Amino acid sequence: ARMLSDVAWTHESPIPYQDILRRNIDENATRRILTAKDFIANLPIVIEEQRGLTISDIAARARKQAAKFENDGGSLDVVFVDHMLLVRASQRYAGNRVREVAEISDGLASLAKELNCAVVALCQLNRGVEGREVKRPALSDLRDSGAIEEDASTVTFIYRPAYYLEQMRTDNEDQENVRLRSLQERRNDLELIVAKNRNGPTGKAMLFFDKRLTAFKNLAKERVEL
Repeated sequence: ARMLSDVAWTHESPIPYQDILRRNIDENATRRILTAKDFIANLPIVIEEQRGLTISDIAARARKQAAKFENDGGSLDVVFVDHMLLVRASQRYAGNRVREVAEISDGLASLAKELNCAVVALCQLNRGVEGREVKRPALSDLRDSGAIEEDASTVTFIYRPAYYLEQMRTDNEDQENVRLRSLQERRNDLELIVAKNRNGPTGKAMLFFDKRLTAFKNLAKERVEL
C-alpha cells in the first residue's frame, strides 16, 4: 500500500496508503492505483518477508538472487536490510550485544564487497536524542555499537522537524502561535543528514515528505508547484 501510494502520488490529489488499506478510494484513485500496480510489478524488486534471518541466510539469498538477475541479463544493485538490529546473530557472542551488532555490521559490509553492490542497512537510534534540546541525530546516537559507524561507508540520518514541533505544545499563546506557524511552514520538510561519507563530503539535503503516503519527493520541485 505504501509503494502504491508513493508511485500514484500527485501534489494535487495524493492517495494516503491508509485509504488503500481501508479500500476507501474512488474510481479515479482506483485507476491510478492499478496503473501504479502495473508499474511496480515490472520493477526488478524482490521482497523477502521472513523474519529472524542470520547474516548467512541473507547472504545466501542475496547470492541466489544475484545469480538469477545475472542469468536474466541484469544485476543485483542494492540490498536493503530493514532493520539490521533485527538480524539474528550467531551464537558466537551470545549475550554480548555490542559484539553481536559488530558481527552483523561486519557481515553486511562483507556482503557488499562480495556481491559488488550497495547494502543499505536501516538502524534504530538510541534515546539520547530525546534528552537533548537539539534533536538532530548524530553518529553517537547509533544504537548498541560503534561498529556500525566504523563499518559503514556512509551514515545518513533522517530528521523531520515537524515531528518535534507537533510535540512542543505550550500554554503560552505567543509561543504556541510561533510553534503553529513553524509547523505549517515545515510540515513537509525532511532533512537527509550525511554524517559520514568515506568517499565524499558530508552535509545536508532537503526533501519534501508527505507523512500520509510515506512519500519522499524533490523539495524544490514541490515548492515551485505550490
